[in-house]
Amino acid sequence: MIDKKSLTALYRENLEESIIKEVAALKGIPLREAMALYYTSKLAKQIELGLYGIDNLSPKNLAMDLLENG
Repeated sequence: MIDKKSLTALYRENLEESIIKEVAALKGIPLREAMALYYTSKLAKQIELGLYGIDNLSPKNLAMDLLENG
């Protein structure tokens, strides 16, 4: 059985992947460039730390927020 910590880490990893794909699609850029945008953003840190329950929002909304607010 998977413990809660491992399950949370897996969920966040999948969320990050989905956000990166959304950023790439919304901006029409390669995934590598979208990854660079995501991993240098405040959003990435907030998701990593589990702040504000932000990881409960949809990947598309989070990607749009990232593009609007950096």
